[in-house]
Amino acid sequence: SVSPTDPHSSSPQMVLMEALASRDYASMGHALASSSAREVHAAMLNACAKGNSGAVQLLLPQASDLSVAQGTIICSRSGHSAELLTLLLGRCDAKGINTSLVQAASGGHIHLVKVLLGHNPAADVLKRALLSSASKGHTAVLALLIPAVVSDEDRRAALVASCANSEMAAAALLLDSLPGPMMDQPLAICASKGQEQIGRCILDQYQIRIVQGDEASRQHARTAWDHSRNIARSKGKSAMVELLTERIDALGLG
Repeated sequence: SVSPTDPHSSSPQMVLMEALASRDYASMGHALASSSAREVHAAMLNACAKGNSGAVQLLLPQASDLSVAQGTIICSRSGHSAELLTLLLGRCDAKGINTSLVQAASGGHIHLVKVLLGHNPAADVLKRALLSSASKGHTAVLALLIPAVVSDEDRRAALVASCANSEMAAAALLLDSLPGPMMDQPLAICASKGQEQIGRCILDQYQIRIVQGDEASRQHARTAWDHSRNIARSKGKSAMVELLTERIDALGLG
């Protein structure tokens, strides 16, 4: 009888996948000569999912643009090597690169984020990457992304995301880059959730800006802090009520 792995009796797809699994690149090369576009697509995604740079290098000349884009996204999500990602980026379109940045940031894959930032992502893509890394507390990725995001509003949204998910370290990084009034909503979220530690950090940063500001900034802070205190009261978060009362009284805002 003939062996199921005999290349003369197996379909090109079976030979291709078996060679891919065993990293038998010579057999892969032979199988590719008679493989369909669908078979190459399946093999490409499989190779990217497993981080198999050698197989990807063989498959790239026959892979479609869609296969390359999807493979790049898979590689970025999985956190495979920067070498593999660089190989794929040579043929990946802008949409695939943008999605890959968000996936890499969401996974905390700083080595891939570094590579992808060099491909000029759009402002809305940077915002999505920032929000994702902030909500998951990936501080190393955040430190890379914050300087690349020029909008105060986008950084404020990321601070809100970090506060909503109790990511203290991420919130602390973002606070340094924001003006006082941008902290109002994050402070209100902390008041609602009783997140005293993050709330204290926000108030510390806010206080510096009040001292440096004018009377209008003091009055703005009084309104915002009192609003957060009322939220804390309504939610039964006594520690936050005490903290906000203490800070309002200390600054003569009461």
